[in-house]
Amino acid sequence: LREKARFGSSLGLASPNVLACDIPTVLCPILNVSSGLVYGGSGGGPFNDSSDINDNCPLYPSRIYFTADSDGVSEIQMTYTTADQSSAIQLSVRGGYSSAQDSETLILDKDERIIKVNGIAGQLLMALQFHTNKGRRTRLLGRSDGSSWSEGGGDTCVFSYLNGRSGNSLDQIQLNFIEADPGMVISTIPRVICSTAAAAAAANVVYWSLSGDTLSMFNTLYNAQTVNNPVYSSGYSFPIALLLTKANKQYAIAQSIEVFTSAFTVEAWINLNSVNTAGYMSIIGQCADVKNCMYIGILNGSLFMSWGAGEYQLLYLNGGLVGQGATTTITPSSSGGNITIGTTQDENQLETYFDGKIGQILISSGLKTPQEILEDATLIAYYTFGCDGYVDFQQDSGPNYMDGTGSDVIATSANGIHDHSLWFNISTSYFQISNLVAFGQGSQPFSILLWLRPSDITGGTIIHASPFSSGTGFCYPYMGLSNTGSIVVQLYNGNVVSVTGPILQLNQWTHIAQTFSPSHGLQLYVNGTLAASNSMSSYNTNNSPFYFTLGNSRAGAICVTAGITIQPYTGQMDEVRFYSRELSNTEILPLL
Repeated sequence: LREKARFGSSLGLASPNVLACDIPTVLCPILNVSSGLVYGGSGGGPFNDSSDINDNCPLYPSRIYFTADSDGVSEIQMTYTTADQSSAIQLSVRGGYSSAQDSETLILDKDERIIKVNGIAGQLLMALQFHTNKGRRTRLLGRSDGSSWSEGGGDTCVFSYLNGRSGNSLDQIQLNFIEADPGMVISTIPRVICSTAAAAAAANVVYWSLSGDTLSMFNTLYNAQTVNNPVYSSGYSFPIALLLTKANKQYAIAQSIEVFTSAFTVEAWINLNSVNTAGYMSIIGQCADVKNCMYIGILNGSLFMSWGAGEYQLLYLNGGLVGQGATTTITPSSSGGNITIGTTQDENQLETYFDGKIGQILISSGLKTPQEILEDATLIAYYTFGCDGYVDFQQDSGPNYMDGTGSDVIATSANGIHDHSLWFNISTSYFQISNLVAFGQGSQPFSILLWLRPSDITGGTIIHASPFSSGTGFCYPYMGLSNTGSIVVQLYNGNVVSVTGPILQLNQWTHIAQTFSPSHGLQLYVNGTLAASNSMSSYNTNNSPFYFTLGNSRAGAICVTAGITIQPYTGQMDEVRFYSRELSNTEILPLL
């Protein structure tokens, strides 16, 4: 069961863990060190970076180099410096590199720290990704099959050093965190508002991605704390979510949010482990007192909302209205109690607990329209490339903040269709989005929309799908150009089914939309008009989250090609949207 729940109210209306940094270590007796969980297998021999460096404490990474092959993460090499920057120590490579297909290098500034590490693990370490306190991150390098995990130091700790096991590959990893430098603020970096979504973003009050931490994106005032040690697990549109166990009375808590004194909208993804068909299960709530509460949860198996103020309330499930009703006329308190995720009191003043996964909680002021609710529920990612700078142009302007990672691409204002666009001008240019869980499920409806301005039409990969960051494995291009310059979209159902449209014009902008549903099949729209289609009613995946690589197939040039000539795309690209539903012609036209 995967559901996106949306809630609106109006006064006139609409395995992984966060570490505590309190475990002492023998290696660094002057520090409190917290060791995370162990991920991966038991092959190879043990290593401990702190032991190898001996007495240089505290330690901080200054350079991280790691590679991946078809089996997962193949090697890592760490360079550390001491806090006073007096020395730098490059350690030996952990693992092997002979078959490496992909690599990442992260060089950190003197005042830059690793605050969170995401990964995927199975019998081996499948993938790794590092996040810094300056908003930078590596790609999620490796392969997507396995269990997602995340380790972070909350708002007090930073990553210090590694230990684990290695042989021909990096078999196992364990992360160690220490207290942050005095005065260092560890939080999610505020986002730059530079897109057409600026007006909507301005109404956002708090966003908890719950993808490995409980930090608030828009305001550190609302950073939450977990209670009774919940863990993180695989998500849906976002790869990682908070897993709460009812039996362990797990939840998260943050300071009260004043938005509940007027019109507001609460949105969240939920995935239930169990359903109480004869009682109440809390999703989120805030109580000024026992008789003045905002409740959102599941009552007798159905979505439920109660708020002691306002004229009416609306409940949406996966973008569709499922309930509405009037409320009492009690005046809400302007200074409510703490907001809780996964618990509130029921009508008998007994605490109830959520049982399952919660992710991507967004609270905004004002009542969202049904169209906005549907957009938030089904728009997986939206890339405007509207900001300058290394980090900012990679931002996802959609509701899930699934930022991509660019390599050898330029955000340019030259010849743009809407402000900036992404320019692919050399053979190594690409833009990659990782861990797209929804697109890794076969036969699910979807839509992909984008603008293209090609400067070469002898072929080119527009969108390449693969469970590996390198582009290999179960792989083929979703969209690209034929050797004659025709736009081609395709899917796989035992064979690659291609749908071919017109030849694109050199150095001119053309809008392309690829859609699928079991009832309408695979369809190709050019400038808002249906150009070609195939009535196929299903398609296959390997049921692992996808990497989408834009503008390049990378090592996936050996994959099935069908009607697309695989080579680097040369030209510009803009306004890239991914939806988890089929858009109709009338829905596509306003997006041109």
